[in-house]
Amino acid sequence: MRPLFLLWLRFLRDHPKTYLKKAVLYLLCSAFIIGEGLLLYSFLCTQKENRAMLFGEQDFLIAAENEQALQTIRQTYPRCTAGSLTVLAYGSTTEELSTRRLVIGTADAAARDMQHIRLTAGVLPETGTQIAVEESLLSLFYPDAGLGQTISLTLFAHNEQTMSKTFTLCGILADTSANQSQSDTAPLPNALVADSFAKEENLSPLYRLYALTFEGNTAPSLA
Repeated sequence: MRPLFLLWLRFLRDHPKTYLKKAVLYLLCSAFIIGEGLLLYSFLCTQKENRAMLFGEQDFLIAAENEQALQTIRQTYPRCTAGSLTVLAYGSTTEELSTRRLVIGTADAAARDMQHIRLTAGVLPETGTQIAVEESLLSLFYPDAGLGQTISLTLFAHNEQTMSKTFTLCGILADTSANQSQSDTAPLPNALVADSFAKEENLSPLYRLYALTFEGNTAPSLA
């Protein structure tokens, strides 16, 4: 190593301009490569954050009539975190159910976290007479409604049961359900009620959804 180092010093002394140009070129190339790497890393992080905001952070979103499937998954994959979403009824401002509708249900803390269901104003419902609605739907159906005011809905529940219900608007939710992966037959809730609402109104769930996330880099395939 020492003879090579001395040889390099002699060449540097004899041809300083040539070696300085090469050194500057190498430094510029290294800076370019590092800069491109940082830019790519920043892009990937941003894309991950954007996807999480749009689609939530769950690995799977499954529908099940009861919790048996969920319990089986938890036993099989103990490092799985699960959140529960229950849809109790569809809501409309008329006596007919349209495509643009309120999907009224509940979501536990884990599901709200994974699906990025969050308030932009007010609080989450605490009693059966309160409701929190996504901002875009609130602007569509009740453009003049504000927190603390009442809104009237026709509810379409299990077994074609219909009822008229008046809620107090307690919260406004961010618009997330329409962007998240879902089917037309099992849309995600866009209006939340308290857990006590189903018992008070004697309602059976229309369907349940479970958001699942697995620790580690890969998620298992669920049949």
